[in-house]
Amino acid sequence: MTNKTNNSLGFTGVITSMASFNAEVGDNAGSRTTNKGVFYATHYKMKWLIRNYYARTRGEDSVLVKGKRYLKDGALVVQTLEERLSDVFKIDNKTLKSLGTDELLNLIVKKQDVKNFGIALAITGQNAKITGVSQLSYAKNIYEDTEEQDIQINGAYASKTGAGNNTLGRRKFIDFANYVYNFTVQPSNLSSDMVGFDLENKYTEDDYNWFKRGMLKSVQDNQSSSSGSEVAYGMFIDLKDGEDLVQSNFSDYITCTDVEDSDEKTTREQKVVDFTKLAEYISKITDAIEYSEIYLVDNISIKFEGVEELEKYGIVIKNMSESRKI
Repeated sequence: MTNKTNNSLGFTGVITSMASFNAEVGDNAGSRTTNKGVFYATHYKMKWLIRNYYARTRGEDSVLVKGKRYLKDGALVVQTLEERLSDVFKIDNKTLKSLGTDELLNLIVKKQDVKNFGIALAITGQNAKITGVSQLSYAKNIYEDTEEQDIQINGAYASKTGAGNNTLGRRKFIDFANYVYNFTVQPSNLSSDMVGFDLENKYTEDDYNWFKRGMLKSVQDNQSSSSGSEVAYGMFIDLKDGEDLVQSNFSDYITCTDVEDSDEKTTREQKVVDFTKLAEYISKITDAIEYSEIYLVDNISIKFEGVEELEKYGIVIKNMSESRKI
């Protein structure tokens, strides 16, 4: 397989409609907001979705960092990291403890999620970490008129024996949001914190393609937790070898607003995602770009603008359905 040596950067835009994406934890917890009221989603959410996507499409053992439960003395308990390592690599605990740190690191870096996102090994007799290639930002909602709804729901059961009514609860969701994740992919980052030790397994073009698939497909693939959300657009900018352009906050160059009708009235039924400012930014870095593409979803509620300007600067425009060919 061909090793990937050049850096890449880009973004994906997650659309959430009449749903909740990456809500807080707790009873009736709502969507995450900053102290200033800006809706956001964590990179932990996207990484969790991508790991689940890998597990579903490549098999459970293709992913290392994944919480699993098992029955012990009649109760469900969560695996420790040692138990997960033994389970995934089919080795007993004695063999695991006998491995040198270099052997263990070269073993776990074969897993797709470790290559991309890294891992810290805090287990008995081992204390090392792998720095992953892919770094994701927290995602900021760029649609300014998002509103959170709080509704009452009926439970299926009574709260106690003999009660005459079902339990009542509450559920929160948002009407519409557009979360933008920024990312960088730097193959040279794939390393451990051990002095004088180099990982045998390198980051390949195939690894990068799996990262792209995860960024574009994992949200839709995990509808049990993200129903009502989808990746509506995603851009991948592959830089020329030797270019070390730092990650830009692409969310600052994209806007998402309500469509204005012919009477200059707004309608919340359709949104405009505008890439015009993004095209202006791209025009300033074209000499650093080897290849770039943007995937756009077919959705009657989303209208994209500024696409022709992107194309003018060499950005390849693709339908989201083409992501299955990656």
